[in-house]
Amino acid sequence: MAYVVVYHNNNSVYCVSESVEQYKCQITNYELFENQTIGKIIPISDSDFNLIQTYQKSVSYDGNNIILNDNPLLNKTKEQIDDEIKHLTEALEYTYRKHRDNNFGVQINSFKDLLSNFDSSTLTYPHLGNVTKYLKDQNNPVICSLQLV
Repeated sequence: MAYVVVYHNNNSVYCVSESVEQYKCQITNYELFENQTIGKIIPISDSDFNLIQTYQKSVSYDGNNIILNDNPLLNKTKEQIDDEIKHLTEALEYTYRKHRDNNFGVQINSFKDLLSNFDSSTLTYPHLGNVTKYLKDQNNPVICSLQLV
């Protein structure tokens, strides 16, 4: 089971998590979400989580329901893949500072190491998709930007 966390005030998606333990690490005031004071935690299927995590679907909330929208996979150049790796690594480094002392910090650091050791020249270009999807397809644990809160 995975989860989407939304704020009541603007119905924005706050993060996605693949476990209760993970969202508790990610959200410092998770009790306010659990009792629905400032938001709510909505369960989603593992398959939907995987599609969100690999950017094949985007997620929004209409006040009542989670809405999943298809994101078509695009052909990318090596430069675009390298930029994607750079930006994701920067986001991971920023978020790691907040989580270095918990299990989510270990996951962030592992994914950051995986990205830093990834050789983008091994892909065939134009590459259909993104680096996160490619790494997940290779059975590597990945983290998406909605997990980085």
